[in-house]
Amino acid sequence: HGWVLRPNRPRADAKPTPGGSYTVKPGDTYSKIAKALLGSAGRWRELQAANPQVEPRALRVGMKLNLPA
Repeated sequence: HGWVLRPNRPRADAKPTPGGSYTVKPGDTYSKIAKALLGSAGRWRELQAANPQVEPRALRVGMKLNLPA
């Protein structure tokens, strides 16, 4: 009878916008993020290059990382 409006949410399989950002979640590593967002865990160095101020072993939940363009 009534309509339920829900906010638009990105699809789970949506790819991030090149040059966008990503917020670190529990258990994340550069390799896991690279695999999920860039298609290969081996591309973790691209994340590191886009975030030279962040030590790979010092990722903390809530940190914002720049994604490579």
